[in-house]
Amino acid sequence: MAIILRQSTAVDVLIGPFVDEDDGKTAETGLTLSQADINLSKNGQTLAQKNDDTTATNDANGYYKCKLNATDTNTVGAMTLICHKAGALPVRHEFQVVEEAVYDALFAASASGYAVTGAEMTLTAAYDAAKTAATQESVDDLDGIADAVKATTDKLDSMIEEV
Repeated sequence: MAIILRQSTAVDVLIGPFVDEDDGKTAETGLTLSQADINLSKNGQTLAQKNDDTTATNDANGYYKCKLNATDTNTVGAMTLICHKAGALPVRHEFQVVEEAVYDALFAASASGYAVTGAEMTLTAAYDAAKTAATQESVDDLDGIADAVKATTDKLDSMIEEV
């Protein structure tokens, strides 16, 4: 499962476990994980070293604290972190970078705590765009259409719940 990160925001992530490459179980706690050892891929593009120039520090049991800066998290979408240090098995982590507003809506202190489904989000975005561009007369028509779509969606939801 991908860890959600806020776009263009510095963050500390816990990476690991780093375990011995020979026995596959002994925690490696004395590694030096420099900037060049930690590579990122944004949306499946070529791996490149992280931008933050700090060295990851040992936390405990083969886990290391790794700093990422705003440049590391500046691209919305999938981000993969890979680190393969001599003496340890490779480590890989998956992240999902989301826009600031989306992150804040989910995790900020004032977050509403609800999730909007993809279909509702698409309908809402389309409705808002059309409403902005339309005259008041057209807006009234769109309100009627939106009510009909909402009623249909509610009916489908109730049918799904019955199943």
